[in-house]
Amino acid sequence: MKLPICLISLLVACLIPLSAEEAAAERVLPTEVSDPPYEVGQAPWIAGYYIERDDATSLNFRFEENQIRLYWIDEYGTIAEPEATEANVRFMGSVRGRPYHSLTTLGGGAGLGAPAIMVPPHIYNIILNVKNPETGEFDTYSFRYNISMDEAKEPEFPLGTE
Repeated sequence: MKLPICLISLLVACLIPLSAEEAAAERVLPTEVSDPPYEVGQAPWIAGYYIERDDATSLNFRFEENQIRLYWIDEYGTIAEPEATEANVRFMGSVRGRPYHSLTTLGGGAGLGAPAIMVPPHIYNIILNVKNPETGEFDTYSFRYNISMDEAKEPEFPLGTE
């Protein structure tokens, strides 16, 4: 009686990793660029400032229609599920309007954003704080945002190739 149970358990344990690999291999990458508002899995225009991180995703800080947006970009260049639900931005130096903005989840759930209108030109020294859901502490990134980063460029297809 123990032998059939062991064989069935072994068979199930061997099939589970195969089905996960098949699911990853079956992922269909987009073949054209999408327009905002973005959804998870879409290919965004290349714009804004990209922050490379140790894990598989990078952060993309940008202005869309003069509003602050923060997206997580996967290794294929598509929008990934946000890894945080809380972040804030502080603009350093001479700023017209509020120098501090709290980012919340966007309507479609594809990223974080703030409703405030940021008047161009977008030239800022920025401190971005993203709450790490695992530790509860904020990861801090500082960078300079220039006017040239507002210019959107089309990504190269097929995605995931350099």
